[in-house]
Amino acid sequence: MTVRKTVKFVKTHALGNDFLVADRKELPAPEAWPVVAQAMCHRRRGIGADGLVVFETGGGGTFSMVLLNQGGSHAEISGNGLRCLGAYLRLSGLAKDDKIVVETGSGTRTLEFIEATGSRVVFKAAMGAPRLASEEIPFQIDPPREPVVGVPLEVAGRTLEITAVSMGNPHCVVFVDSLDRDVLLELGPLIESHVRFPRKTNAELVSIRSRSEIAMRIWERGAGETEASGTGSAAAAVASMLNGKTDDRVTVECPGGKLDVHWENRQEVYVTGEAVVVAEGTFEIQN
Repeated sequence: MTVRKTVKFVKTHALGNDFLVADRKELPAPEAWPVVAQAMCHRRRGIGADGLVVFETGGGGTFSMVLLNQGGSHAEISGNGLRCLGAYLRLSGLAKDDKIVVETGSGTRTLEFIEATGSRVVFKAAMGAPRLASEEIPFQIDPPREPVVGVPLEVAGRTLEITAVSMGNPHCVVFVDSLDRDVLLELGPLIESHVRFPRKTNAELVSIRSRSEIAMRIWERGAGETEASGTGSAAAAVASMLNGKTDDRVTVECPGGKLDVHWENRQEVYVTGEAVVVAEGTFEIQN
């Protein structure tokens, strides 16, 4: 027998990187979440989004989130998804303090409220310290290396020089002279599923504009090309700093807009940017 369940959701985006946010109490059992995410995030047959953020309210004013990509796969974390959740929690009144603590698949992350205008909320997100050891990214190389900087990677018959970083999820950064979308669409899926990234990876093409500004295009693991990425911006900035191309504070221009990234004392990485609550509604799922 088909069982129908109506799920309340909120549609959000951070620089065009869009997420559906739903309370865990609204959803069926976790084993059904991948199918639910696929249905809800489908661009033509669902609401449409890059991912689904499932949140739960904990004790002491803390929250937790589980992230599923558009294709139904689990992701450890999303910096934009984190800020999108924060915007909903702030605007709904569920989070009353200026600091919001969220447990993610990559550990505890903290959002510091900066300002709000209507449904637009700006946060400074503490994203943790980047993981630079090849085993922790993970990236397969023998012998292991830390950091993974200037490593050749064979992709589609060409040799790319890459820098690999984890911001709680894996990233592969390639520096380019110009940001060609066709190159991203060609190389992105090949880098994502490259055998040397055993958990797959996000991929960023990065162009250096100055010591304080970079631009990038993003191919996200499980979602494809996106307008922006919080962890991708952090990884691109860290990679730029590791290669001596920029200072420790940069503006990252994504196709959807700009984020500010600061690698403070080469320890914690902070990402500052906006998130917007777009709409709320209900979605009918079938079991």
